[in-house]
Amino acid sequence: MLGSLSAVAIYGGLLGLLALAVSINVTRLRAKHKALFGDAESDDLRRAIRTQANAMEYVPICLLMLLIVASTGYAAWVVHVLGIILVVGRLAHVYGMLVQTETDQPLGRAVGALFTWITLGATSVLALIGGLS
Repeated sequence: MLGSLSAVAIYGGLLGLLALAVSINVTRLRAKHKALFGDAESDDLRRAIRTQANAMEYVPICLLMLLIVASTGYAAWVVHVLGIILVVGRLAHVYGMLVQTETDQPLGRAVGALFTWITLGATSVLALIGGLS
């Protein structure tokens, strides 16, 4: 079980750093646009705010579910697979939100959402199975 918990720590650390990066980006853009509140009608600030908010909406529950999976005795490789899917998904989402333009195909956002939902769904099912067994 220690291996599984260590795996959760790795993905928690990586996703914590990603959250820090998108938060710093919002602060940087707020200073640039002199926007203490709101988005100052700036598309880049609006996208940065939504990127940060989306991460804060999904990452905590996914990490909690990953921790529950690890604590119910699943092998470390299961946690690593799900953690990698989540990290790749979150990176893809950030790319789709901050780098891709509105005229690009929303591939980054779509992959990010799909991988995040896969992680949330899989960890939820595994937690149920682990809890009932």
